[in-house]
Amino acid sequence: MSSAPETQTYEARPQSSRAARHFVNRWLDEHALGKFADRVPLAVSELATNAVLHTAKPFTISISGDADTVRVEAVDSAPDLIPVASALHGIASDITSLSETGRGLLIAGSLANRWGVDLSATVKTIWFEFDESGQPAVATEPVVNDTRPSRTPDEGLNHLRFIGLPVRTAIASGFDVEDAVRDLLLLSESAREAKPGDLELLLDLVARSVTVRLFGRHAAMHAASAGRYRFDMTMDVTDDALFATGDLARLLARRAGSRRGPSADVVEFRIWLGNETSRQRRGAPPTECPLPAGM
Repeated sequence: MSSAPETQTYEARPQSSRAARHFVNRWLDEHALGKFADRVPLAVSELATNAVLHTAKPFTISISGDADTVRVEAVDSAPDLIPVASALHGIASDITSLSETGRGLLIAGSLANRWGVDLSATVKTIWFEFDESGQPAVATEPVVNDTRPSRTPDEGLNHLRFIGLPVRTAIASGFDVEDAVRDLLLLSESAREAKPGDLELLLDLVARSVTVRLFGRHAAMHAASAGRYRFDMTMDVTDDALFATGDLARLLARRAGSRRGPSADVVEFRIWLGNETSRQRRGAPPTECPLPAGM
């Protein structure tokens, strides 16, 4: 007989990943389900890290099961921030494999026997199921259930269209930002010399810019999986999200420390993207990106 779900809610802080892993380890131990201990805690840790980096909002981990099957869920209030699983094949696979972030869902999906994403008007649930048949030989594909109502674009949004973006450079830029955010989150959480409010400022910028960051990453990953070297992207975004994205980039640049910065082509790409965004916000038509595809 399946047990009733047990839940814990966490803040979007770096230590939440470790706390969530300890929570499910304890649950497995209490229910004599140690045979799942090599897969479930690792998957939950990746889910929690994904929520901290890409949602920046409180999230809930739920676990339930019986002698044959264990189910875990990560629930948050950001249904429009659809997670992206980074494929380790196709265009830019070398960039993906070298990044310190971006593989959380790929890892979790390779551990679970079934997984999926449920999207409603106000809630996103990422769920994983593990059975005693063991880890699948091939990573499973997610089941997506999207019941969000259609929405009319807000007149207050900026309608932006980018043409001919280089896939490899866009992915490298996205991973550089995510890696830098992760490093700075860990530093701000642990550094004794951190100024009051440093972590809160970083989390605020991460939360307000996440729509822009994830939208671009999602489009670039889809293009990479399809084997394309360039892609077009259209998005409707608020001024606040655009400003937060710029503020986050400047904060990361100031706090880079000894961390190796982005490559020259990524820097050039970001400059062009910023200039193109400013042009379009002033009413100019979109222009094609002149930067090389970097095949």
